[in-house]
Amino acid sequence: MANVEITHVPYKGGGLAVSGLVAGHVQFSFATAPSVMALIQAGRLRALGVTTPTRFSGLPALPTLSEAILPGFEASNWYAFFAPARTPVEIVDRLNAEIHQAMGQPEILKALSEQGMEPILSTPSEQREFIRAEMTKWAALVKARGIEAE
Repeated sequence: MANVEITHVPYKGGGLAVSGLVAGHVQFSFATAPSVMALIQAGRLRALGVTTPTRFSGLPALPTLSEAILPGFEASNWYAFFAPARTPVEIVDRLNAEIHQAMGQPEILKALSEQGMEPILSTPSEQREFIRAEMTKWAALVKARGIEAE
């Protein structure tokens, strides 16, 4: 979206990428909040913006990249629970209800927040649609930029 050329520096994992950033081997990185929160809080890294569509409650003064420089930009890491494809709907619904109940526990919310994560609860059908939209979005980017697996 920004139409800039950036040299990709491959690291074998997020931890090594963050180490490379702190050491000054790379100029910037897109990192997950859990991997950099402590370094931001300690003043060892400077957060420039979040890639989510809304501001992050753990760093409320930090703008989204969409607000700051690139309207419409969004690239979020997300986690989801999956079950085998033929799992009966009753079991999926029960698992979803239990996950929602667990994610509402204050100690779970506190632990997630301390790691820079915010749960967004959804139904199984909402999650399927979200994943389809993500696949469509990223497939279009890969095609438009001519990105190939290395």
